[in-house]
Amino acid sequence: MIEKINKNKSEIIDKKIFEYTNQLKILNILKEKNEISLKEYDAVKKYLKNLYINN
Repeated sequence: MIEKINKNKSEIIDKKIFEYTNQLKILNILKEKNEISLKEYDAVKKYLKNLYINN
């Protein structure tokens, strides 16, 4: 039972990291194409970190 819970936690963490990485890739593309300002980039990056990593 504990192994199953640990496996589920690991899968959730892996999914969060995957989603976070994909969001950062999109954000970097927008920055490279000058679709967003550096200030917006920093704000969104900080928001994503709080959303995916700190929770």
